[in-house]
Amino acid sequence: MVRAIVRLRDKEKINSLEKHGFIVYVSPILNVAGIELNKLGSLSELKNDPNVISAEIEDEGSLSIS
Repeated sequence: MVRAIVRLRDKEKINSLEKHGFIVYVSPILNVAGIELNKLGSLSELKNDPNVISAEIEDEGSLSIS
């Protein structure tokens, strides 16, 4: 499994991301969530979701929001 960090337009619509994988965490302050993808190819599908601003593979020990 691959984990990704996702910037969202609206945290209230996070349930739409469940089709791409398991939601690991949701930031209580930022519109950021962590998701464990079913497969690596899901990242491109995730980036095309209308509620997603950006999605990047999570690196061990770092969180980078551009």
